[in-house]
Amino acid sequence: MLQDFLNEYGNMIISTIITAILGAAGVFLRNIYKRLADDKTKRKAVRDCVLAVEQLHKDLHGTEKYNQCFEYVVELLEEKGIPITEMEVKMLIEAEVKKMNDWLYSDEELQ
Repeated sequence: MLQDFLNEYGNMIISTIITAILGAAGVFLRNIYKRLADDKTKRKAVRDCVLAVEQLHKDLHGTEKYNQCFEYVVELLEEKGIPITEMEVKMLIEAEVKKMNDWLYSDEELQ
């Protein structure tokens, strides 16, 4: 009886299990890719905003520049539908400013 059942429905059951596993793997890989792509987009947005604020707002200094950059980053990423926390913005801006300052006071190219 079990043998008859497996002969008749075995391939269908195996196909269903394989399809479910591949579907779950696809969703998992898509989520990983989206997270990596979002992180890359966040870094690029912050870099562009830091450079833009330096160029556009030469009259601003310190906290005013930071606040302007913060607003630009949040608005830019919001338009793209990419969520970002206040802490992420702060850390990414500080890292980018450090990188820019290191470049300004060295002979290297800005990466």
